Formats: sequence, C-alpha cells, structure tokens
Amino acid sequence: MSWKDCLAWEKSGLPLSTTSNEAAKMYDAVVTQYMSGYNDDSVGGIKTCMEKMLEADPNFVLGYATKYGSALLGAGTCIWSNPELKTNIDNMVKLAENSNISQIEQLHVDAVKLWSVGKTEAACDKWEEVLLNCPTDMLAFRCAFLGHFVRGESTRLREYMAQVLPHWKSSTSPQIYSYARGRYSFGLVETNFYDEAEKEAQETLEVNPRDAWAVHTISHVKEMQCRPDDGIAFVEKKVDDITGSPVQPHIYWHKALYYFEKGDYESTLSLYDDKLCHLMKQENLLYITDAAALLCRLELNGVNVGDRWHGIYDACTPNLDTHANAFNDIHFLMAANGAEHRDVADKFIDSIKTLVSDYDPCNAHLNVYKDVGLPLLQSLQAYDQENYSAAVDYLYPLRYNVVELGGSNAQRDVFNLFLIHAAMRSPQQRHTLIARNLLNGRKAQRTSSTMVDSLLERL
Repeated sequence: MSWKDCLAWEKSGLPLSTTSNEAAKMYDAVVTQYMSGYNDDSVGGIKTCMEKMLEADPNFVLGYATKYGSALLGAGTCIWSNPELKTNIDNMVKLAENSNISQIEQLHVDAVKLWSVGKTEAACDKWEEVLLNCPTDMLAFRCAFLGHFVRGESTRLREYMAQVLPHWKSSTSPQIYSYARGRYSFGLVETNFYDEAEKEAQETLEVNPRDAWAVHTISHVKEMQCRPDDGIAFVEKKVDDITGSPVQPHIYWHKALYYFEKGDYESTLSLYDDKLCHLMKQENLLYITDAAALLCRLELNGVNVGDRWHGIYDACTPNLDTHANAFNDIHFLMAANGAEHRDVADKFIDSIKTLVSDYDPCNAHLNVYKDVGLPLLQSLQAYDQENYSAAVDYLYPLRYNVVELGGSNAQRDVFNLFLIHAAMRSPQQRHTLIARNLLNGRKAQRTSSTMVDSLLERL
C-alpha cells in the first residue's frame, strides 16, 4: 500500500506540521490501521509504525497526540496512576506551544490533555470540532468514537458519524469508507435502530467482508432481538472472515451469549474454554471483562464454573491499582470474588473509596466512580456476602445511570441480570415485586426469551 507523504497529506486537505515524509507515511499507516482494526504486517503493525513515526520526527506533535490519546482511550491507564504518562502529556503540550502546528493539530493536542484530566466531554467536543473542519480526519473519527463509547453516549456516537459519512463517501477509498460505515452501523444498534443497523452492516459487508465492526453490529442486533439461533449461524458463517481483528474474540463472546440465552450452558462453557480463556494472557482488557461477565452470568443462573475464575483474576492483578475505568474495575471485582480473593476485593473497594474522596466535580472519570461505579461495586460485594437486600438497594436506584459506565448495551446487560437475580434472592417482598417488574420489562423487549420465562416461573 502507498502511504501519504507530506505533500499528499496537504493535497488531501489535512496538512501536517512535520517535514519528514517518513513520519507522514507512518502516521498514515497508524491511522489507517486504526480505522481497519487490523495490524498491517507489511509495515510491522501499529506499534512498530508508531515507533517509526516518532523516530523519523521526534518533534511531531500530532504523533504524540496519537500515541497518548490511544493510551488513554484504551481505558487501561490514566495520569493519576501513571506519572510517566502525565509527564509525557505535559511535554507534548509544551512542544505544541513551541511549534508551528496547525489549528487542527492543536485541537488534537487539546483533546488529549482534556481527556487526561477527566474533562472528557470537552475532549469529545474538540474531536468533533476537528471533524467539523476536516470531516475525513481518521484520527478524530476514531477518537470521537471511542470517547463517546467510553462515556456511554450512544446518540452522540451515532450522530457525529452520520454527519460526516457523506464526506467519507466522496473523498475516501471504498474500503476506508466501509470501515466508517461499519462503525456507524454500531451507533445505530446502540440506539435501538435494529433494522437500520443490520441493513447498514450487511451493505458494508458486501463491499468489505472483513469489516469487523459490521460483523460486530449484526452480532449485537441478534443479541438484542433475542435471535440466538440466527446469531449462532451468523457467527459460524462470518467469524473466520475477521481473523486477525481484535474484535474476533469478542464475536465468540457474543456466540457464547447466544448459547447462554438458550440455556445451553455446556456449550457456553465449552466455547469459553476453547476460544476465550487463553486470551487472559493478552494485554486486552476487553477480553478480561468479557470473560468475567460471562462467568458472572453463568453463576447467577446457578452454573458451577469450576476454577475458571482464577485465570481471569490472574489477568486482572496487574491492573488492580490503576483505577483508569470504572467499567473495567467492576469486572475486576467480579474476578476477585469469583476466585475467592475476598481480602483483595475488600482492599480494592477501599482504594476506590479513597480515590473518590478527593472529589473533583470537573473530573468525569471520578464522577462516574463516585456516582455509579462505587455503589455498583458495593452491590456486587453485598451479593457475594449473600446480603441480597443490600445488593438491590445499592443498584436499583442507579439502574438508569449504569450507561454512564460506558460499554455497549450487551456488555452492560450483565448488570440488569445481576439486579434481577439479587431481587429474586432478597427476602423483601418489595424486591420480589421489583424482580417481577424487571422481568416483565425484559420480556417486552425480548418476547421470545425462554430464559425470562424460566425466571418468571420461579417467582
């Protein structure tokens, strides 16, 4: 593939401040791989391209914004637990002040700095400002996508993409345009436009069968519409097409959810063992949270998962002191309790209490921990201690705020199921009524759900 040099970037309407053609080409390689979701082995993959980009121009400000923005939006690190990252971001800001960079590059720098200090909405505004002026800016497109996803802003995620897609259709290659459409289809499914999402994703796959986000979208549609048999058939047909994408293991997770919905717990566990448990050795927090959420669902339904929690817990331990993302931390607690490291679980919650005690109303990260994350963690802890009434009392008032944790509707559904099971186990009559109401609401959305029918019969 031919990567854009400085002149090509200028002709495309996105001039870079670097004078290094090699840095410009490696920047193109990085953002193109970000959009596709695949590492390009011909250039060594994203990590190698990032290194080559900054080696070619150690003063390439946008290169640093790309690197540090990616680290932050990956939700695995933050400046309050990673002083080196804070120093690096501060140095990037100083470099920008002393460099002749464009307004677009300055917006990227500002966005990364704002996100790092918890001003996440303002950061997303900056990325959208980039897209207002340069609607085909791949870095801004990706950062806005991840930013809104982490913030749980499904409508904004859908809308910003809808606003710029016409520019992508006319100004980018069919393949790059397809990657943008695949992400847009995900915005549709997350805002309950299921038919439109499936249509958009299918059309995307006709152009580019390897579009992992389009495959992901259709997997979500079949999950949310409770079509497990269709979902299993779809995954079996398409999953090999996206080999090499980090999304592929997540698609196997969706397949496991289809088996779970059908009550086929043996197949659910077999899929976990065959496709998911070995991923705990990789540095991808999505795989850890997927695994924890799946085992949690199974245990809620009374399934003995054996010693499987230990592998997940071992994968969590390097991240227990990070507190970069409340959604992830909730799953880390699941693993600690599941592996019966309850002393660790207690200390883990205490450390989050300390984190939020230094309250900053301008820091959205800490706000989510304080308002949603900590009460949900306390709910999980109460459930583990068989105090089901307390588990309900912690979570029930927050049930409409859980979206603030980020993630997808399918990922957050474990919290809906957790609340239902806690209410069913609580000795309080009011909680029994709550469980029935929650199940009735779930049945209205998933009319063919035999799992809901089974739970209703138990009340």
